Parts: sequence; structure tokens; C-alpha cells
Amino acid sequence: METRALETTTIPPAAESPTLTGQQNITVHPNPTDDMLHVAVTGGNARIAHIEMFDMFGRPVSAETHGRASLPSPQTTVNTSDIPSGLFILRVTLTDGTVQNIKVARK
Repeated sequence: METRALETTTIPPAAESPTLTGQQNITVHPNPTDDMLHVAVTGGNARIAHIEMFDMFGRPVSAETHGRASLPSPQTTVNTSDIPSGLFILRVTLTDGTVQNIKVARK
């Protein structure tokens, strides 16, 4: 029986991690993040209405949102300093009803 080493691929962190939703462009950066995750929506008239964070098993994770203005807003900041390192799903709901799930890594 032949044994083979697993191949690994390293993905360098990007300055921004864009996700397109119709006419809106949701950006999340930095990703991976240390403490603060910046979320913004551009294009179209929709704004960020609600943000939730889940672990990879779908359980809600407590992450505090510090909006530059009260939601709905075109941008906000999520404090991730109280959550452990790992992969998470950030669910961004826009005022037009669009829901986008974005993978986020916490260092």
C-alpha cells in the first residue's frame, strides 16, 4: 500500500474579501481578522439591516456590532475579540431582503 502526503494550499489573506449580491457589493475586511471586522455595502440602495455570526455547526456566536451609525447603515464594524480562533459564517441581511453568508476566519 502506497502512502502519500496530503497536499496543502495556503491562501494569502486578502486586503478585502468582496462578495457580490445582485447590484450590491458586500465587502468584509480584514479577513482573516484579529479583533475588528469591517463590513460595508456599496452599489444599489440597500443598507445593512442585520448581522449575525455562526460557528461552522450553525450555532450562534456572540459578536458585538459597533455601527458607525445605527443599523440600517451602509457600513458597520463587528467586534470579534471575544470569540475563539476558527472559521465562522457572517450572515449579512440587507434592507432589500438580500441575505448573504460570508466565511470569516478569526486568527
